[in-house]
This record gives sequence, structure tokens and C-alpha cells, in this order.
Amino acid sequence: MEYGESWKRHKKIASKALRSFSKPEAKTSTCSCLLEEHVCAEASALVKMFLELSLEKGAFDLTGITTCTVANVVCALCFGKSVVNPADFIPWFRYLPIPAMKAAQGFYEVLNNFIAQ
Repeated sequence: MEYGESWKRHKKIASKALRSFSKPEAKTSTCSCLLEEHVCAEASALVKMFLELSLEKGAFDLTGITTCTVANVVCALCFGKSVVNPADFIPWFRYLPIPAMKAAQGFYEVLNNFIAQ
């Protein structure tokens, strides 16, 4: 396998992201860092889902569930903790003619489309 410039750049970006994400900043749990906190939360949800599906169906396909779990950790690496939109808590804010709300709505629409792709 050849390790060209593109690979080296990707490795450098990934290393920096992992390094910054694994700093000891997790103060809300017993985890030593944010990466561990996300991985533990996703692993816990994965085990819970496995138990539920095994009781419900017996046998099931792991592909979609494990892909989603890994994607959740990767998205946490890429996007971190996002800013909360007030319209999430007070839905009628969406209908007020506030320019900032309209701009945020457009931003979230573009972001959601990007993530979906």
C-alpha cells in the first residue's frame, strides 16, 4: 500500500481529532475523557438494543445496528456537541418572524441534508 500525501493529511487530521477528543474533559461521568464517554454510551445503547432484539426476534442482523453505533461515535468526533436551538424547546418560535430563527432554520436544513447524504 502506498502512503501518499492525501493519506498523510488524513492521518494527521484524524490524529489531531482523536487527541483533542481524548483529553480529560468529561466531568459529567466516571469516564476519563469525552471519547470514552461517547463510546461507553453507545456501547451501552448497543447492548440494550441487542437484548431487546434477541428477546423479540431471537436472531437478527447486526449490520445496521453496529453501523449506526459507529456512525454516532464518528459524528460525535466530527460535530461535537451542537448548540441548542430554542425552537427545539419552544416549537412556536419557528413561526415568529425573527431573522435569526429563519437563518438557523436554513442552516439546520442544509446540515441535516449533508448528514443524510
